[in-house]
Amino acid sequence: GFVSADKLSELITKLEAGNYEVKVKGAITQDIINAAGDALRKRYNELAPETPSSKSLSKAGEETNLVFSVFLDLTKTTGLTKIEGSVSEDGLSFTGLAGCKALVRIAFPETLTEIGKTALSRCINLVKVMLAKPVGTIAEDAFYSSPVTLNINGVDNPVLDEADALSSLAALYYRTHQNHVFMGEITGYNYGPHFALTNFQDPDVYMSGSGDGDCMGEREFSDFSFKSDNQVALAGYVMLCRPINESTQLIEGFKWMSELTPTMKRVIAEARVIRAYAHMMLGIYYGAVPITDRVATADNPLTNAESRDAVMQWVADEIDAALPDLDERKSTGDKEGALKITKGFANAVKGKALLWKGDYNGAKAALKEVISSGKYALLKNINDVGHFAGNASSESVFEFEVKADGSSPNTWNTAACFNWRLDFFAGRLANLPLGAGWGWINTTAAFSEALIQNDGKNSDRRKAWIKTYDELLYDFAWISDEGNFTPGKTSFKTNDKNRGVGYQSYFGNEGYFIWKTNPHDDSDINNTGMSSFGQYSWNYSVMRYAEVLLLYAEACAQTGDNDGLQYLNQIQRRAGSAHISSSLTLKEVQNEKRFELWLEGSHSADLIRWGKTEDLEKKDWTIPVLRDRINDGYGNQHAGYVDYTAYDQDTFKNRGAGFKQGKNELLPFPSQETLAKYGIYHNLRQNPGW
Repeated sequence: GFVSADKLSELITKLEAGNYEVKVKGAITQDIINAAGDALRKRYNELAPETPSSKSLSKAGEETNLVFSVFLDLTKTTGLTKIEGSVSEDGLSFTGLAGCKALVRIAFPETLTEIGKTALSRCINLVKVMLAKPVGTIAEDAFYSSPVTLNINGVDNPVLDEADALSSLAALYYRTHQNHVFMGEITGYNYGPHFALTNFQDPDVYMSGSGDGDCMGEREFSDFSFKSDNQVALAGYVMLCRPINESTQLIEGFKWMSELTPTMKRVIAEARVIRAYAHMMLGIYYGAVPITDRVATADNPLTNAESRDAVMQWVADEIDAALPDLDERKSTGDKEGALKITKGFANAVKGKALLWKGDYNGAKAALKEVISSGKYALLKNINDVGHFAGNASSESVFEFEVKADGSSPNTWNTAACFNWRLDFFAGRLANLPLGAGWGWINTTAAFSEALIQNDGKNSDRRKAWIKTYDELLYDFAWISDEGNFTPGKTSFKTNDKNRGVGYQSYFGNEGYFIWKTNPHDDSDINNTGMSSFGQYSWNYSVMRYAEVLLLYAEACAQTGDNDGLQYLNQIQRRAGSAHISSSLTLKEVQNEKRFELWLEGSHSADLIRWGKTEDLEKKDWTIPVLRDRINDGYGNQHAGYVDYTAYDQDTFKNRGAGFKQGKNELLPFPSQETLAKYGIYHNLRQNPGW
């Protein structure tokens, strides 16, 4: 290996003392030569863009002499501002030009071949570790939320030191977050591909918007009438392949090193878990996806795995390989431990993957590791779940941090997409942006009434998840209240035509309104530099502890192990539910998963896995509209009612709406040509029915 960064730093501070010699040990392979040449050219262009082109670097192996110039900020140590270097027959020399007459010489071993000399001369990226302030260095406590560079080192730009490793990992986190919540080049600007992929097909929501002609690609995805080139299916695939490719690139960037520091090992482990998580998600929705353990190219693409089970087993094996080098979350109050890949999240991913494989005993073992760690706990106040007050809480196993200054990868559109649609109302709510949005999805009456029947109308979870039309009318302040508002039904409110649903009706609504994912108060919204809609301020959750408990409960139910009952009951009691399970059955777990994880991306996939597709087969055959009698001109008091005749059922059936056996169990793979546009090189066998 090369001399350490610390040693080089020492040499720089002692330049006045004279000459130093550094011996190079170990074999230099052709791969290192190629990688070093590419890295040198990139680094040269970054550090010395004003250098005359006559001094630009040519490809590795094309020259044995090199003159180069880099500009450094070393004034705090030696006053050195510029270094020049050259290659001679016996070594590589650096000479300071800012009043420093000393010389640092990296000597070639006598046994080094000509090709080795060329390779070493190309490793001028070693100069980078001589910088007093290496590119990409960031404070450890700010690492997971504050990347200062979006460069990810890899096979074409090898990782040189811990600063490279950490800045590359920060970029990987940032880009993975960005791809989850915003992918404008595919989906437009309206929603995050992760939420769309995992929730739009849920039979417990309607795709709504302004009407049945709004957002047609998303509507077709939701009701299963879509074709193989649908943008939601494409965005979901690209969203997960990008972090897989970038994780692999980062991991490859360490292969030239003979020794790794503990920090470097942790960086590799976190990248492996991100890659494994993305494989798991691809496997759930697309089946036998390629197992990416190398960098694919157009000339050497990847193809399908043997089966989805093979993908899930590979995920579990990757987690096992990464676990020894991962950090453990310190405690339930450790916020940083909720914003990074830890042993807890890794075991949760392993457990979920093995559950999908049908290895219930393996799933139990992995998930029990998370539970037994004592580092996670359900929030006491369920109203905080998914909101600013619950950011990086005891319940978070892993989430992406959203920063209130607007620098994080989400937009005001994300909050606006799923908030209530104000242009369907007769008046305006008083506390914008609460309720200000485009209403892309609404809850179904089937879900809302099942939740009320299970939990009770006054349960904490019901009140945190959904609002009834009467609550919207009487428990929210409207502008017509003129600041004189107290919750509850009054004669003024029942007769006020400037509140509630207006004359045009509310499309895709049955008298219940989503509250779980909507802004609850001002802390949920950051308006700095935004429109009146605001940018949401709560973190983007990937896995919370409630899901871990439910996955464990299911694995126990599948194996006749009653240990999962206590954890199922924990969730029910926190919900304030009127129903507390007395026995652990698969049906009990299925019902609880439906209620607790609603809008968290598991229900439609679970229904397919369980073979319970009846509700999916009639998805969106009928789209209801909500009306109000007083604003329709009937009577003098508010009374909401649902019109099921406005949109003919046959219209949606005839265009192919509804889940189809033998086809919709898996999403279609995008074409090879389409994926290549996004730097994804897969040559795939298409899924059945597509």
